[in-house]
Amino acid sequence: MHSPSRASKMRLQSEPSSSSSSTSTAENVDDHNKMKYTKLHTTTTTLSSSMKDTANLNSTSLTIFLLINSMIGSGILNQPFVFMKSGILGAMFGFMIVTLGTWSGLFLLTEAGIISNIFDFSSLARETLGVKGDQWVDGSIILMSLGSILSYIIIIGETSSDLVQGWGCHHLLCDQFSVTILCVILFVMPACMSRSLGNLAHTSVLSLIAITACLLMVIIYGPSSSSAEVESTAEYPSRAPLVLFDTLGTCMSTGSIILALNCSSANFHAYLSATKDARGVAAWMRITGLAVTIGSAICVSMGLAGYFAFHGNVNGEILSE
Repeated sequence: MHSPSRASKMRLQSEPSSSSSSTSTAENVDDHNKMKYTKLHTTTTTLSSSMKDTANLNSTSLTIFLLINSMIGSGILNQPFVFMKSGILGAMFGFMIVTLGTWSGLFLLTEAGIISNIFDFSSLARETLGVKGDQWVDGSIILMSLGSILSYIIIIGETSSDLVQGWGCHHLLCDQFSVTILCVILFVMPACMSRSLGNLAHTSVLSLIAITACLLMVIIYGPSSSSAEVESTAEYPSRAPLVLFDTLGTCMSTGSIILALNCSSANFHAYLSATKDARGVAAWMRITGLAVTIGSAICVSMGLAGYFAFHGNVNGEILSE
């Protein structure tokens, strides 16, 4: 018998090593895929179970109220200024573009969530764009929420302190700083501690009532306040001619309109807290379309009322007139 050559021995020794290396690589790939599937399945299962375990799902009406309340905040008080800068037709054009864009964005976001079975903005961004997409979305939501709540706090503190001082309180606790701190502790912080946006559906109705009250105050009180301060059209800018269209002003004011109608970060929260008949592509398309249209109409009404009342003398925040 001939003994195996040295080359044959080396080949026989290397074959198990090569085979084990290939097996190890395949196992690593399988483990990676299993981990990815498990993470995605866990996220989806958790979100799906939250849909089933929610004690009180919101009806279609409450869901619409919740979306409107999510989009309309302190930005609505800036809309008369938008009309003054853009002109009536310019502002209307801006609202038309932003309304269609917001509705399309909500529809596409929801459709992507349904297709991938992921009903979380950050998780959907990670699945679509990777880790960087997740980080960008989270950072954008934090910045947007921070700016929104700061504007809320400033307006609430300023308006509440003026109201309290008007009642005759001139104590240190009645100044703007103290009243702002008290409002944050008593009203803002408890609402922010809720773990589900859907739990605030009934509160959103009260919020819309307050917004409607502000709108009525501008419509009713604005013209009388303006007439009392203005004596001559030639001397006072508040009786300057109404502007129909300003191209530069329209471009500059688009951001304010987007802020007033933006509610993408609350889309999935509202979707998960809605009843079964309100979910699905067709149903959600109808709900978001109605919510965005109503929200846009409220903002336009506030903008026109404030601009017609004060003409060219509109401040950035209408309640400070």
